Order: sequence, then structure tokens, then C-alpha cells
Amino acid sequence: VDVSHGSDQSFTIIPDTGYHIADVEVDGQSVGAVASYVFENITDDHTIHASFALNQYTITATAGEGGTIDPEGDVDVSHGSDQSFTIIPDTGYHIADVEVDGQSVGAVASYVFENITDDHTIHASFAPNVYGLVFDVYNNETGAAINDALVILEGVAHDPGDYVFWGLVPGIYEYVIKRDGFFDDFGSVEIINADVYVSVGMIPDDTNIPEPESLSVKLYPVPAKEKLCIESNFFIEEVMIVDLQGKPVLQKKTAARNVSIYIKHLPPAVYFVRVLTSSGQFVERIQITE
Repeated sequence: VDVSHGSDQSFTIIPDTGYHIADVEVDGQSVGAVASYVFENITDDHTIHASFALNQYTITATAGEGGTIDPEGDVDVSHGSDQSFTIIPDTGYHIADVEVDGQSVGAVASYVFENITDDHTIHASFAPNVYGLVFDVYNNETGAAINDALVILEGVAHDPGDYVFWGLVPGIYEYVIKRDGFFDDFGSVEIINADVYVSVGMIPDDTNIPEPESLSVKLYPVPAKEKLCIESNFFIEEVMIVDLQGKPVLQKKTAARNVSIYIKHLPPAVYFVRVLTSSGQFVERIQITE
């Protein structure tokens, strides 16, 4: 640029789209990333040089509980470039939603920012997988279906006949099933990564014999460990211990009002004790511990 002695000359520095001014050097010395420069009262030759750099942007990638996004954190990208992200749920979880710049793009497993010209955000959220638990309840002796049993799942009693439960996260669930005329059935079921079907055969309760009004029978200690003591105001003729399937596991005949039975050999569990006296029969449920 030819200039006259003592004149001024201005220069304007204009970056291309996607670039910014990195530095301006006058006569080999930086004057900063200025957008314009004026030579005043020129008395000699000069040089001016402008340098530029590609714009850089940040994509902030985050993930909620139950999974990850790759890459994660503040990701630096250049103007006009592309950047892909992969969304990975943890075991037992699924992708619930992905939001880009605060707007949902659905439960996608990957997302690509194309021709990037600004900062962005991406956030992945996850939810636990849920499954179903279904009970099939029937009479263990006849095989006939029982359609009106009461299911108590995790301490919550449901309507009689309600055997189907959906929306359960993986875990161990305790249940008790009750029905008049049958022994209670109880247990636990583990849900891992699929629906679970539980078949329950209920055992008819044939021990429901009314106690004579005058009969008094006492069992102790409760729970029992090594020895079970039985006291009655009538002579005890026989003591039988049966398991929950109705199978006798111990039987003792006697003719006394006070009876002691050693039970240390029996596996820890819940049993029924049937006490036959001269006045009638008495039945009580006990727990035998280690």
C-alpha cells in the first residue's frame, strides 16, 4: 500500500466465517487481536500482518444415574467439524431419553453433531429395567386352580385373586399366599433380567379341628432349639411334629401331662405340632432354630 509522507493509513482485519483474529503484528511486534489498526503521520515503510485461528466450541456431555455417555464432560471441537456421542446404559438399565440443547431427541443410542458452529449440550438419562411377576396358585392335592387366594408381596396385601404384578425392578421379593382351608405358603423370588412365573401348590389344612373349650396346652420355649416342652391339663396321648407339606418328621406316644421332646436333629424351619390328648387335639405352629 503506497502512502505519502505524513499521511495516515488504516487497516481493517476481517476473519472468515468460522475463524477469529489470533494476532496482529506491526513491524514484527504484536499489537494484539485487534480488528483495526491505523498508521499515523507516516515517515517510513511499515509492515502489518494479521493471523487467524479456527473457532473452537465446547459440547458439554453429561449422563444421569444408570449409564454413561462417551465421550463425557467438556468436549472441545473445531468450527465446521462433526462430533459423535455413544449412550451406554448399565446392566439392568435402559436409555430413557437424550436431550440435545435442552430438547429431547428420544431414547437414541448415539447422536452426531454435524457442521458445528456453536456450543452445545447433550444429556442422557436412564431408567431401571422393570419386569413382571406372575403367580399360578393351585390345590396341591387335586391340582385344581385357586383363583381367590390373597397374595402379600413385600408386606403389601393385594386383592384376592390378584396374581399379576408389573413394573418390578430387579431384586429379591418376599411373598406370602393365604387362603382359607389351606396352609399359608411363603417364600421369595429373585427378579434379575426377565419376567418371573411362580407356581404355588397350596396344601389343604386338615388340622383345623376345633379345640375342646376346656383343653389347655402350652408349648415352650418358642422358638425352640434343642428341646420342646409340652404341658397340658389333660393326659397327652401322642405328640406329632409335621412339616409344612404335611409330612410327619417326629412322633412320640406318651401318657403324661408334661412331655419333653428333643428336636435338635430337626432342620431349622417352621413346623406344626399336633398334640392328641384325652380331651381332644391341639395344633400349634412353631419355629425351630439352629
